[in-house]
Amino acid sequence: MNPLVPRVFAWQASNAGAVERVIQNTGSAIDAQGIALYRKLVSSPAHVAAALRMMANWRLEPRLHDLPRLTTTLLLVAAANDRSISPDVTRQVREIYPQAVIERVPGLGHLAHEQQPQLIADLIMRYAAQANSAGESTPAM
Repeated sequence: MNPLVPRVFAWQASNAGAVERVIQNTGSAIDAQGIALYRKLVSSPAHVAAALRMMANWRLEPRLHDLPRLTTTLLLVAAANDRSISPDVTRQVREIYPQAVIERVPGLGHLAHEQQPQLIADLIMRYAAQANSAGESTPAM
């Protein structure tokens, strides 16, 4: 990764409306406090560099091959307005792992957990409680 990229990205974040546009492009709408916190994050070249390194090193293919080995419920939350990861991806995952459960959340984008944190937390807790009562365990991968 070019070390100049995080600095340029962080500098661009200081431009009026830049962070708002990035958030809007995810299909999400978050409050002013959330925008301010994102602005703070992306104005840090070190944070931007770490995020870019993380994304550049994602290796999802091995995880797809591991899906059929799961012994617990896989909850896939599909935000209807997500422009970063299409909700259609959940159907593709369910083709690999038919036991996956898809929960669609209308009106939310990629940052659904920030738009409606209680809704997302409630979904996770509901499925965790169901898995717990069914005696499901999380496999080591």
